[in-house]
Amino acid sequence: MDPPTFLRSHWKAISVWVVFIIYACLVIYILTGSLPPEPPEDKPDPIDGGDGGGGDGGSTDGGGGTPEPQPPEPSPGLSPIYTIRDNVPRFDVIGNIALFIPLGFLGALALGFLPIFNRPVGGFLGFMTALLISDLCEVYQMSQTYRIAETEDVYYNGMGAFIGAAVAMVLILIIFVVLKQLKKGGEEPDEA
Repeated sequence: MDPPTFLRSHWKAISVWVVFIIYACLVIYILTGSLPPEPPEDKPDPIDGGDGGGGDGGSTDGGGGTPEPQPPEPSPGLSPIYTIRDNVPRFDVIGNIALFIPLGFLGALALGFLPIFNRPVGGFLGFMTALLISDLCEVYQMSQTYRIAETEDVYYNGMGAFIGAAVAMVLILIIFVVLKQLKKGGEEPDEA
């Protein structure tokens, strides 16, 4: 028995959708669940003898105990008016952009194959879908004690998604122009 006509005629679109969904799940896993939680801070440190004061059990401040730990510097969170810091590690920037280039690319292709959208609208929706995935992951990270949600991540993820969607749209445009030229070149002119 032959496969259904729909599958035969739409196998490219279906395969792009499958790859897009698998990659989107991988990105969501990386952004939300790939790091183990930090151990609780109330456990003694085995290296310094458990007192937290360097191993001698005493303190030079005259208080007779361990100094109070300073709270970490507050994260700006997802503030829309927060400016990008100058001291962001290059790995974070490159990693965030590189992680979302394929997602924007595949999203633009997957949504561009839908018959209800034309190609530019599909590209824009692919970019917006990748950006929505990034935003939802950052909101989820806000609820986790061992993850930090930052506006910079959303900016860099959006930049990667935009690059990926733009590359997909340019490639689709080039392919359509080449195919159109091949169709015109294959037709023989009528000689009258």
